Amino acid sequence: MLVRFTELEMSIRTTIALLDKDVDVLLPDEWLLAQKIKLVLQPMKELTDFISGEKYPSASSVIIFIQGIQEDLKELKTKKENHAVFGLMESLESELMMRVGSLEESSIFTNSTFLDPRYKNIFFSKEETADLTKKKITDLLEEEITLEARAQTSHSTSSRPETTISCTSSSASIPSVLWKRFDRISESYKTVGTSRSRAIAEVGRYLEEPLLDRNKNPLK
Repeated sequence: MLVRFTELEMSIRTTIALLDKDVDVLLPDEWLLAQKIKLVLQPMKELTDFISGEKYPSASSVIIFIQGIQEDLKELKTKKENHAVFGLMESLESELMMRVGSLEESSIFTNSTFLDPRYKNIFFSKEETADLTKKKITDLLEEEITLEARAQTSHSTSSRPETTISCTSSSASIPSVLWKRFDRISESYKTVGTSRSRAIAEVGRYLEEPLLDRNKNPLK
């Protein structure tokens, strides 16, 4: 409403001048104040519109946008503004901190940001947050790789013929127990070691790729 109001300033002034009734009118300083308030609130409107979208991922952008608004408010506060505008910026900063707190402590938002090829680990405010998130993603990927490897191992083991040895006391062949413990431990060790190294390598390759253009869909 404020945007529309300021856009129609000249039309409103002209209409009021043609009225035969005494009405309260905005003074030039008040029109200027309305323009400045609009500039302060514009990023909040853009954030609300973006977060409300349904055809693109939005959680991964929350940290980036909130940090952008906070940075913009700090920059605006360095300029000499009247008391009303400064008070509005103070209130916005306070409300942002109260409502969203420290988003970089939320795994949902940090993981989403890290996995968005437009952002990755570049835009976290603290290096330790980027490192911790990288470790979390690597751990999650390792778990998935391990589960997949175990499923494949279980399938191959069930379809693989058992190792047998010939008994000297009998011509019959029986399953060998000599290799049972070796097979169990070696399969487990191989799965864990390979899963970790694969996860680290996969995350490393992901981070080495250039950032995706911010106008492109990160899901494609």
